Amino acid sequence: MLVLCRLTRYAVFRACKPSYTQCCVNRTGDQSMVKAATVGGTATANAPLRITKFRRELIQAIPRFPNDRASLQHMQRKHLAELLIDYISWRSRYVGQRPRTISIEPAAQSDPRRASHAAAITAFLDKVGRGDDLTPHLSIEPRTKGYTPVARAPNAPPVDRWSDKDFVLNAMGYHHFHLGTNVQKPGHVDRTDDLIFAEVRRNTFNVIAIFDHEVFNPNSAERSRLWSVHDQVTYRGVAPGSVMVSALIANSGHTFTVVRYAQDCAKIIRDLGPKLDDLAYMASLYPHGKQMSPKPKFAWGFHQPPRLINPRGRCAGQFDPQGWLELATRRRHDALVSRNATLEWPLVAHLGPRAKCANAPLSEQSGPHTKCSAGL
Repeated sequence: MLVLCRLTRYAVFRACKPSYTQCCVNRTGDQSMVKAATVGGTATANAPLRITKFRRELIQAIPRFPNDRASLQHMQRKHLAELLIDYISWRSRYVGQRPRTISIEPAAQSDPRRASHAAAITAFLDKVGRGDDLTPHLSIEPRTKGYTPVARAPNAPPVDRWSDKDFVLNAMGYHHFHLGTNVQKPGHVDRTDDLIFAEVRRNTFNVIAIFDHEVFNPNSAERSRLWSVHDQVTYRGVAPGSVMVSALIANSGHTFTVVRYAQDCAKIIRDLGPKLDDLAYMASLYPHGKQMSPKPKFAWGFHQPPRLINPRGRCAGQFDPQGWLELATRRRHDALVSRNATLEWPLVAHLGPRAKCANAPLSEQSGPHTKCSAGL
């Protein structure tokens, strides 16, 4: 596991690696992560039909590059947990649509660019407050660059390892938004050099600062300033002398939260899968007063996508947007795939003590001691 951590100014230990600006690195054996990632799913032809269909949906949803047979076959060979890691990590680059309370950090308030972009920023934050879809303001890369095999190659250099992931999002928990006001035909607003970086949670939108595109250069002054602002926000109120791990990241570049949640989903599918055709057992899982439809055909899926992951190291409410692992049934002419199916019941309501975390924001779920992994 690769651990990205930031130490308070009173701590004396800091070991940095050039490819990860101002981070301390701790590696454990790759085999432990690989072994954990394969729990609960196989890539063999003997997989049950439900899992085969679910795997196919996940693979079809993630945009591959290059979009060729080789990249397709590379994904088809993956275990289910690995596919879930790729899917959830990709979807986490989007933001759930809902009204949010807005706050602005001092670094953004004092930036002279705030005045020069006043009209555009006001229009954008109005959308945030109303709960408009913010996708047009996000990067367009996730639309075409959701997965590439070179990022998983042994000893891949950082430029390849991060080519299908957002380093700033995974390491700091910040999305970035363009300030254009005109929507182009492809569905995105005009691209702007200056960007708003924000920490997005289920009900809040905290504007961190304004940066230009140089921030994506790890050796730039803008990246250094971003780290500085990140430290101010992250360590606010932390006692002197404390050591705080701000991000847990696997060797693959995925956050620990994504990896653990995907593994939990795969384990749930493995454990519950053999029981799905036992209608008496399945009927017993329904909430009191709710009956199972006659002869249901259950299928695995995600009810809407999981979105934001914030590696702040604490769990205040758990998983966001309208996303969770679910079982859906065919009713009349409804398709089995989750986005078109009628939801009989959200599986997360019946998964034991961890289910208490089910309907809270993914943006607030993270850290190695988090108990919230029952739903997105």
